[in-house]
Amino acid sequence: MATGDVQYVPSSACLSKELYHWNFNHSSTTESADMNKNHIARMTGARISADQHSLVIEDQGHFLAENISRDISTEQGFTISFPMKQTVMVSDILQDDIKSLEVLRAAFPTFVRDHAVWKRCYSADQLSWSTAEFHSSCDHKGPSLTVIRVGEYVFGGFVEQSWGGHQTSEINSKVSCFSLSNPSNQSPRFFPIQQDKASARTDAQLGPSFGQRDLELFEDEHGRLMGFSGLGAAFNVTSVSMSSAEARNYFAGSQYFYPDQVEVFYYHVPSKPVGLENGTIPDLDFSSSSNGIGFQAYLARLNELRHDGHWCSEGTLPSEWLQVFLGKQYTLTHIALQGIGGDKDVTTFKVKYEKTKEGTNWITYSKSIDGNVTDKVLRFNMPGAVIKEAFFPPFEAVKVQLDIPGQKCYV
Repeated sequence: MATGDVQYVPSSACLSKELYHWNFNHSSTTESADMNKNHIARMTGARISADQHSLVIEDQGHFLAENISRDISTEQGFTISFPMKQTVMVSDILQDDIKSLEVLRAAFPTFVRDHAVWKRCYSADQLSWSTAEFHSSCDHKGPSLTVIRVGEYVFGGFVEQSWGGHQTSEINSKVSCFSLSNPSNQSPRFFPIQQDKASARTDAQLGPSFGQRDLELFEDEHGRLMGFSGLGAAFNVTSVSMSSAEARNYFAGSQYFYPDQVEVFYYHVPSKPVGLENGTIPDLDFSSSSNGIGFQAYLARLNELRHDGHWCSEGTLPSEWLQVFLGKQYTLTHIALQGIGGDKDVTTFKVKYEKTKEGTNWITYSKSIDGNVTDKVLRFNMPGAVIKEAFFPPFEAVKVQLDIPGQKCYV
């Protein structure tokens, strides 16, 4: 992903009225007009930045301008030019701090790729924070990055697994806390999780919570956004020489703090369904290691209405599997799973895939941590709900197989 300024050629005009300027602080959330009221623009999938001097377009947003001046005929037309930037993420906290953006980019290369972006799912300040809104906007979206500002200090955390799930459930996945600027005036630091420590905690009463309260956001008794840092409880801080008390104050200068701004970003890859739910992929292209009577493999579709609407294995084998032939090669970016509720829903499985129709070279979806490649185990901890997880990186496949621990299970 390119960063920095896109080449910009300054415009020139013979008459001053030919040059129009958009002042975004007079814009609404959907419309904007230039200062001379000669053109009006309608915005879709875009927002005005916090500094109100720039327009942010994410994913497939649009900025469509229309001439409304009588001084220019439709035959003459008009041209609009913008200086543009593309960065790791569009952050109101970091804004044009390219150095910090590059630090984050270098720290998470697996998650910063040409086909993906960090897209903001939630933003709040001291007065607008809502724990419920954070969870409704950011749960079950895959890897996420939280950026927190307290005065001039900026810090946060990264977690590979989705927020959301059972009340007070622990998240065990790749995670780290980081400091981009701190009271000690030290260079940016990343703190890895200690071995056998819970990496994060999801709780409907909390905001992002990393480690064993190493970094946690919550609402105080007055409903204000508050933070707590017990850095060193679960994260390794040996890269910085400091006492336990200094570690607790490392992020914001005190153990308890009130953030000025919080932004949460999720790993976003544009995607569209391959055809399981709508029936484009026929029933005959589903298969399984076994199935109960009336619970055939082809019923493993989202929102299936036929029969009982799900596949169920017999559960007599050490490991069960469900396989789908996609008909042609797709680049797979996400997987969505839907259970029926109860204790028999599939909550843990591995993904295998085959790149060619004729081949038998099944590849197990894997991840790399500190240079070590291991099989990636997907965990879905919300039985009965539709949960979507991202593949990072995406992969090309003609066949996909879910390997499931041997038990009676529903998909």
